[in-house]
Amino acid sequence: MCGIAGSYGTKLPSLKSIKESSKFMQNRGPDARGECILKTDNLALIHRRLSIIDLDKRSNQPMKFKNSVLVFNGEIYNFIEIRKTLKKLGHIFITNSDTEVLIHALKEWQEHAVNYLEGMWAFAWYDIELKKLILSRDRFGEKPLYFYKNKKNFFFSSEIKSLSAISSKKFKINYDKIDEFLKNGYKSVFKDEYLFFKDVFQINPGTSVVINKNLSIKKINYWSPKFKEKKNIKTYNKIVKINKKNLQNSVKLRMRSDVPIGFCMSSGVDSNGLISIAKKNYNQKIIAYNIYSKDKNYDEYDLTKKSAGKLKIKLKLVKPPQKNFLKNLKNIIQKRGYPLFTISYFLHWYMVKEMKKDGIKVAISGSGADEIYSGYIDHFNQYMYQIRNLKSLFKKSKLEWEKYFKKYIRNERLKECNLYFNNKNSREHIFYKFPKDIFQKKINGKFKEKKFVNNLLRNRMLNELFHEIVPTLLHEDDMNSMNFSIENRTPYLDTKIFQFSQQIPTKYLVRNGYLKAVLRDSLKNIAPIEILSNRQKMGFNASIYDYLNLKSKSFRLIINSKSNIFKLVKRKKFYDYILKNKSAESSKLIFRFLSVKFFLDQNS
Repeated sequence: MCGIAGSYGTKLPSLKSIKESSKFMQNRGPDARGECILKTDNLALIHRRLSIIDLDKRSNQPMKFKNSVLVFNGEIYNFIEIRKTLKKLGHIFITNSDTEVLIHALKEWQEHAVNYLEGMWAFAWYDIELKKLILSRDRFGEKPLYFYKNKKNFFFSSEIKSLSAISSKKFKINYDKIDEFLKNGYKSVFKDEYLFFKDVFQINPGTSVVINKNLSIKKINYWSPKFKEKKNIKTYNKIVKINKKNLQNSVKLRMRSDVPIGFCMSSGVDSNGLISIAKKNYNQKIIAYNIYSKDKNYDEYDLTKKSAGKLKIKLKLVKPPQKNFLKNLKNIIQKRGYPLFTISYFLHWYMVKEMKKDGIKVAISGSGADEIYSGYIDHFNQYMYQIRNLKSLFKKSKLEWEKYFKKYIRNERLKECNLYFNNKNSREHIFYKFPKDIFQKKINGKFKEKKFVNNLLRNRMLNELFHEIVPTLLHEDDMNSMNFSIENRTPYLDTKIFQFSQQIPTKYLVRNGYLKAVLRDSLKNIAPIEILSNRQKMGFNASIYDYLNLKSKSFRLIINSKSNIFKLVKRKKFYDYILKNKSAESSKLIFRFLSVKFFLDQNS
């Protein structure tokens, strides 16, 4: 895990710009820095190294091989297997790093090399003979790669501050995008190509970009999700067996590390499943981290502690400070250079900070499991719609929903089991509607989603995975963990796991009143039964009201302050509304307001 940046075109950036760009990525790579400047080609490549695999300086970057040069951020988990293939083709290696394997693979297979990779990556590889620069981002977009293009140069970086430095351009705030986020929340952030800064874009997940000397750009969509239920999988038990094997292999690959590993641990199946496999199958020494929450709706320590005891692993409870909340939030946003999307990642910041104190350099999380195996409350409603014509299964599932599931639902709309029967396109519960008069601008149009497939449940899951939820989680995980020079890994975002999940018949996703049935059954006799039998979903979360008094002097000073946030929010009407409406949705809105305000104030 590292930081990369660069420029290619008709003019080299100044040495001052290159040094500043590197400096802004120091937390991403504190172990080594390097630059490659090819004056005749007007190419500059920058690298900051966080040493994870082969800690020797021989694996520092930029790395050169046969008239090519590479800067790479991420991990190629199957590098050992690829190296064996390349050795058979005559390649000779002098390091034990995945970086060397990647540059050899690129020299051998050019842009087709990505088809061999299992991992997370953002890289830039330049072929000096062909005068060709290839940029690429992994299938799920785990690693960021921002870019800015003008008439003379193409600039790229892992960080927007670094991108601004190397391009010598101060990017303007995109108020329309921020306004959309304020009103609609984190699920709106990555629904389109636009970010919180104008003129800044990202290489899309599953995409490589080939740039020639004349700055002509060719996009290659080397991978895209495909859903096709497999009819010839005869039994549910066979599905579970295949999934279990894929999951165990993914965890094994993602534990390849020459530095200490830590695990994020909640009371959910996702994190406990990974920890249980790592402990029982691979005898991994485990330190797990859980967040304390004052709110009983989010406090999951008791069950997490019980699971840790059964697995005989070390569990650390992290208590984020409740004092000086506003000051702490402001400082975090200053360090990130970007708003926090949810209060969950305010909590996550302190968990990663604790990992740093303990010398952890790799953090493993359970992100992506809900979207792959069906783990959200509304998935049950969508499942009921999808199996409506399977009469016996529908009847059984509805009884189980009433008996086991309904009592855990807090959203009133989702307490309607037949929510989608009258309107398949109902999405009102996803973007909460606040009063129009608390905002300066009109609320944006209708909820939009990409049409992947006709299956309601699977289409929602794919949108959540590629456009709504997982991109946000990955963005926040990356920004927080890299601030503390920690690499974040997500074993559920594995190509084999995902591709096999898209073959599983929808009727098998929910069983006996349990969401994520395939995952739960894959973990039988591995994860503690208390975890597998728990239907209540919590996760790392908190209420803003545990940290903030809306009538306090400090908050009223914020409401009465001079700030560009009030270009988007009507000061008095907004304050009156949040005072009178204390709810979970208002709590989220208040946090977004504060997060955006501090961001705008720091960039004014």
